[in-house]
Amino acid sequence: MLSLRLDKVTFSYPSNLILQEASCEIQAGCYGVIVPNGSGKTTLLKLILG
Repeated sequence: MLSLRLDKVTFSYPSNLILQEASCEIQAGCYGVIVPNGSGKTTLLKLILG
């Protein structure tokens, strides 16, 4: 079973806080991320992928 856990992840650019203490657990399955534009969806995926 594939799983991923993020615990209190914080990420920012020099002048813009993107994620602050974000936590989630992802297990095998199909997921969607629904949040407003500019909330850090793409940044979160880039952090997960390295």
